[in-house]
Amino acid sequence: MYCPDSHTNAVTLSKLKKNDCVFAISHSGESKDVVLPLQKVENSVRIIALTGFGDSTLAKIADLSIIASVPEEMNLRTDAIVSRCVQMVVVDSLFACLAVSEGEQSLDTLSLSRRSLSYLKF
Repeated sequence: MYCPDSHTNAVTLSKLKKNDCVFAISHSGESKDVVLPLQKVENSVRIIALTGFGDSTLAKIADLSIIASVPEEMNLRTDAIVSRCVQMVVVDSLFACLAVSEGEQSLDTLSLSRRSLSYLKF
């Protein structure tokens, strides 16, 4: 489940169960709206972090960190595109690996999703 609203995410995190896992993404690993809610649940669920810095606050509270390091960015908004592209490659690769590991069931689910949205295309 994903929601861009940090308030909704905080509520969702409060309802996690023991075997749930959180996948958190923050290039700096210092975004308060990502880190603060996770600090409240860090010992009750597994946290996987995708960040650009292994010594970030997010990486430190995560059970597993995927470090997607990019050349140093400047303060220009366009510079952040590089880190976002790298993060998307990592997320897409993880999705593909999970889909393959699930086998035929995963392919059936993806096919059903594609068919259920087909009426929205001309």
